[in-house]
Amino acid sequence: MTTQTRNVYDAAHPAPELRRLPRPDYSKHPAYGGAFPKPGIGLRLRALMRFLPWFGLVVGKKVLLFDRLPVLEDNKGPMSGGIGQRVVATRRYAPLIVRGLLGQITGFVFRRRSEQLAGGAAAIYETVVRDGIAPTWLAPAEVEQIKKQLEQPMADLIARRAAAKVRTFEGNQTWLNRRQAGALYSLLNDVFARRGIRAAASAYLHRPVEVKGMVLQINDKSDSYQHEKFADVGIPDPATNYMHCDTSEEIMKCIIYLTDVTVAIGPFSYMRGSNRIPVGFFEGLVRRANDRAGLSGYKPETRRLFMALPGALRHKSMFGSDLVDGTPEAQAVVDNEYAFISADGNAALFDNLGVHRGGLVREGERRVLIANLG
Repeated sequence: MTTQTRNVYDAAHPAPELRRLPRPDYSKHPAYGGAFPKPGIGLRLRALMRFLPWFGLVVGKKVLLFDRLPVLEDNKGPMSGGIGQRVVATRRYAPLIVRGLLGQITGFVFRRRSEQLAGGAAAIYETVVRDGIAPTWLAPAEVEQIKKQLEQPMADLIARRAAAKVRTFEGNQTWLNRRQAGALYSLLNDVFARRGIRAAASAYLHRPVEVKGMVLQINDKSDSYQHEKFADVGIPDPATNYMHCDTSEEIMKCIIYLTDVTVAIGPFSYMRGSNRIPVGFFEGLVRRANDRAGLSGYKPETRRLFMALPGALRHKSMFGSDLVDGTPEAQAVVDNEYAFISADGNAALFDNLGVHRGGLVREGERRVLIANLG
């Protein structure tokens, strides 16, 4: 792992104020409105029936502050399956929901103390407030300790990737819960405390935080699932391919590089200042609902169904691949994109609601650990 002094990020200028998240003009997009006939009433109803249950789920999660809740010890990552499965699972979260709502009181008290930062924590906090991302350094010995804890999960993930016939986003990841990796959770909490990462995240979220989840991920140049999304209509990937905002709120993330990463080795990239873009309450719910409902996909039938939604509901969290090169919004993303490489640090705290992407590897292999703090 490189230990050279940061020399790229310090030269990056702060992004200008941005008025809104990009909104592709889907009615004129050649892979959306330009690819399908005007939807009939049957397709419009089918699209709404697909969207509305997930919109209700997203509203419920927001009301209950679900994304900030502690995670179950046997958590297996983002839940898959339909609405029914998720509703049934909420029974196990009932005690955590009560604790989360009571935790609002702690948040109000903590907000008064959140400005009492110093040293490294203050620098990280100020940078992430301004830019949405703050590169930093973990000590080489700390990184080696983390790698040691990851030896078996890493070996299992490598074997699973080698056995897979088709490379997928989920197949490149391993979710680690407290039951599986309790020692690693303790280690990361201690390391993040020493390096000021937890204090900075706590100040940013206005409440005490700890590591609540983590995912191990490997990417290499043979990953093809993020490319040629509109091959059916002959449209190349735009420069903003895979740019997105996460669907989980009330958390921050810290990415740790386990291998050296250059611009060609799929760096994590962030649109500086996008954490400060105001997103309307309704728009935010719509973006999350479409992603949760699977309406952000790129298969022709999915795009056709997405276009059958009313115009006010055509917003995605996963919008980068839908932007058109040369348009003002696409150019704003490109102009303010910062690629986090190993010359800048081996860890970076970031606001996951800002615009970002990563893992688009052109050469070599990238291994990372991503920790959720909430």
